[in-house]
Amino acid sequence: MRKARAATEDHKYDVCLSFAGEDRVYVERVADRLRQAGVRVFYDRYEQVELWGKDLYAHLSDIYTTAARYCVLFVSRHYARKVWTNHERMAAQERAIQENREYILPARFDTTAIPGIRSTVGYIDLRKIKASQFAKMVVAKLGNRQFLNYLPPMPDLLVRSYVQDYGKADPVLVYELASHFLEALRRTTPQNGRLSFNFFATRVQPTCPGTSI
Repeated sequence: MRKARAATEDHKYDVCLSFAGEDRVYVERVADRLRQAGVRVFYDRYEQVELWGKDLYAHLSDIYTTAARYCVLFVSRHYARKVWTNHERMAAQERAIQENREYILPARFDTTAIPGIRSTVGYIDLRKIKASQFAKMVVAKLGNRQFLNYLPPMPDLLVRSYVQDYGKADPVLVYELASHFLEALRRTTPQNGRLSFNFFATRVQPTCPGTSI
């Protein structure tokens, strides 16, 4: 059985979202608000390049078992009958059992029963709150966070000066490319990291008046 990360260890994501495609409109609003608030969120549309070519069964199992501090599970009648959502749920439940602490944060679109989610577990009724309000609740749940490997919510600022017709670019793709660039920087030696920083500091022009690198 795979060993989950300790609660005090920094994770790649603050929160991962598990939901059915039929509920995407609401969930995407939540994901966007979380990202704007600086939350590191796993949401599939932000990860298209990362997921491309991977064994999704194994990769998603790892995401929902080890990669995030919390898993928000969006319960609905659609969620209950989907193969992939049940795979994500079981991976999240494995983590919750291993750590014996709150990890799964249920949020309900309806009263559908989900295996392993007891009726006594506290949940948020999404029928009563807007996506923006729910996102604030997630931020409050996360509390004060100390980032060891932080990806800013708008890393695409790093590449704006180098992309022609930036306004026409797919924002999701630009975000993913910038994310991979920063991930590559994390894996470099401190010396190479400083070289990369100096390169951008001396060559990238500020994107807004009065700002500097």
